Amino acid sequence: MENTILDFLKDYWAIITSLILGALWLVELGKSRLSKRVENIEKDVKKIDKIEIQVEDIKKDIEVIKNNLKIIEHAIIKCDAIQINSEALRACSPLNLTEKGLEIIKNSKFEEVFKENRKDFFDFIDNQKAENSLDIESAAIRSILFLMNKEYFNSVKEYFYNFPNESMWIVLGIYVRDYYMKERGK
Repeated sequence: MENTILDFLKDYWAIITSLILGALWLVELGKSRLSKRVENIEKDVKKIDKIEIQVEDIKKDIEVIKNNLKIIEHAIIKCDAIQINSEALRACSPLNLTEKGLEIIKNSKFEEVFKENRKDFFDFIDNQKAENSLDIESAAIRSILFLMNKEYFNSVKEYFYNFPNESMWIVLGIYVRDYYMKERGK
């Protein structure tokens, strides 16, 4: 039997050696490919880490931009407040709509727009995290500016195009503020 195995090995040594060398080559090839994949994964992880750092930097920048926009919004609102239309608003603390202001609300069709889309206005104010009456008032006025591009505002914009009012943002915002504070019990 020993001779049979030895004879077999003598007869097929080249094939056996080729198979062993081929298997070793395949193992090395697999290790090489695996090693390259590991290197690529490590590079990708480093890229992801850099991206995460950049995202954090962008978040900080966005916070700065948001704060600057709030400053600009407050400045715009204050500029409008300086030019308050005394026919439409009564300048006392807080601002109140006059009969003329209520007439503007009715004639501009804002009353209907607001009733049909109250949730949009209230959601905007809620998202501003208004903590006091002045914040609520400012957020209500900003809600007008923010939502002005919605399709449901077209009739209101048409009215103010035909009947300009320098305090229109404030008039509409005070109307929203009053409903918001009444509904929220503030």
